[in-house]
Amino acid sequence: MATTAKSVAKTANALPEYITQDSSFITVTLQALSARANKAQYEAQEKEAKEGLATQASALRQAQAESDNYIGLVRVVQPESATKEMPPIRIEFKLASKDSALKMTELDTVNELSGGLRPQLFEPVKIVTEIHDPQALYEALKSAGHNPWDYLSLSVKDGMDNIISQHPGATTVEALMPKTGFLARLQEFGKNLSDDAKYYIRRYLERALSSAVTLGSRGKAS
Repeated sequence: MATTAKSVAKTANALPEYITQDSSFITVTLQALSARANKAQYEAQEKEAKEGLATQASALRQAQAESDNYIGLVRVVQPESATKEMPPIRIEFKLASKDSALKMTELDTVNELSGGLRPQLFEPVKIVTEIHDPQALYEALKSAGHNPWDYLSLSVKDGMDNIISQHPGATTVEALMPKTGFLARLQEFGKNLSDDAKYYIRRYLERALSSAVTLGSRGKAS
């Protein structure tokens, strides 16, 4: 096959190679490969343990909700008698995701069940379902005096739908969202709800809450 100008250029730009079978290189390479394999194993074990913690914490949260105790955070702390030091572990339950949204068709049901507490728990907001003109949305946010990246990533950031819905470039739908401090309000007022309302809220929380495990103060939520 004839050599083309393109293939010649590719060869000319290739990095000069040196192949070695030196034992010192082989030894360190094997150490690196072994460490990578161990890292993958330990990361898999950590992921499995975190999932186990999240499952246990979710079961605890649901059991507490049956007693009108709407917890949003579980801390795992060693007793004072423990001999091995362990940083405190956190399992946090979050409602930030759009999974916590209720369709507006649920409004009458929620009003009937929670009565005067509904405005304390849920509020009608607009949810962004699609960004169909990113450039128009970006420019509209800038013109309104907003830094677009305070409200956008590659998608709409949690809690920023109401701002985005006021500008062109996005498709929205109205929904009921839990208000900030939802679990705290439930903890304070939930005992006053009817049995039917409590049942509704418990089933809602099972669907709407997500859990995040943090292993110690330096850990990252997963």
